[in-house]
Amino acid sequence: MDVRRAQLRERGATFYIGLPLTLWFGIYRLYPSKDFMNFLVFNYSLELFLQALPLTLITLSTNAYAVGFEETRGLMLGTLGLLIVNMLEILI
Repeated sequence: MDVRRAQLRERGATFYIGLPLTLWFGIYRLYPSKDFMNFLVFNYSLELFLQALPLTLITLSTNAYAVGFEETRGLMLGTLGLLIVNMLEILI
């Protein structure tokens, strides 16, 4: 019984040590939503507020100051469109 308990403790420690890496690499998206709902909501919230919104604001401010770069306007609008799609995907 003690061996089984030690194995479970070791596997649990490995799991919880790996949780920050799942946020960093986005692997949390592969978890089943019915079993890890709180974990998924937390990670999606972090992704929205620490990545998607700041990146959108930076892109908008960069596009606003990009006067004289008409040849790259399509690229800037495409990037902004993909950021908005990413935020919608997070919210859904």
